[in-house]
Amino acid sequence: MKENIIDNIVLGVVFGALAMFGLRGVLPDAIAAGNLPLLFSAGATVIAGFMIGPYAYQAYRCADRCEPTCDPKFCRT
Repeated sequence: MKENIIDNIVLGVVFGALAMFGLRGVLPDAIAAGNLPLLFSAGATVIAGFMIGPYAYQAYRCADRCEPTCDPKFCRT
């Protein structure tokens, strides 16, 4: 459990840094080119992927075999 918390904190810091430095370089160019709605839709897609992705992966992983780490609601057996 402790490893998951530390991993998630590190992952959040890395993604936060990438987003901050990436937007500082991309945002002025996107505004100048008129591609701001495309940037927002790409961001919304990435956020939705991070929200849905882990549950979809767990459902896929636990559908055929129910491991001890699987949530019982994802197991078919």
